[in-house]
Amino acid sequence: MHDATRTFADAITEILDRGLEGAAAIEAMRPAMADFLGAADAALTPTQVAGVDGAAAGHLLHEDPEGRFHIMTVVFPPGTSSGVHEHGCWGIIGYLRGLDEEATYRRVDAGSDADGVELEKVSEVTHQPGEISRLLPPDEMFHRVRNPGVDDGVSIHVLCMGAEDHPHRFWDRDGRRLLPFPFRKLGGGVVRAEVMGAP
Repeated sequence: MHDATRTFADAITEILDRGLEGAAAIEAMRPAMADFLGAADAALTPTQVAGVDGAAAGHLLHEDPEGRFHIMTVVFPPGTSSGVHEHGCWGIIGYLRGLDEEATYRRVDAGSDADGVELEKVSEVTHQPGEISRLLPPDEMFHRVRNPGVDDGVSIHVLCMGAEDHPHRFWDRDGRRLLPFPFRKLGGGVVRAEVMGAP
């Protein structure tokens, strides 16, 4: 692990060790994220900022031994999209290279389970390198990411829990349901989200 990545992981660990949660924790993480974005070009290998087989993919940089968070790069090649999905707990995202168009959504059907789900778009913004955004349930947990540019979009994600335990669900718009969308470790540090239960 590069020293800058270790320093970043240690900063996140220290914040969580202090018992900070939710918005307070994310705000405390912003300076560490900004520092890591500034050091990432030297800290990351070419593989860690590259797509995999022309599709979106993550590269795991660190997992907390206590399972509280993980850090990964996420790469969206031009024209690729995540689809609308839900993160069930907090996250902070720093934008490193290229463009990242993020549309955010909120649930409007008044339900809480995985069926009968209706979402409406709240906002859409194209993030530039150096910017930072967050995921914070219950109001900031649904989004869709798309790369509208001509170069790979690369971002740094710090997400709650371990990679394969992170609560992640895909919105099946036609079926009005949320489907499991777990991160899977594919070897070599590659992580990819896979929709489960789709027809």
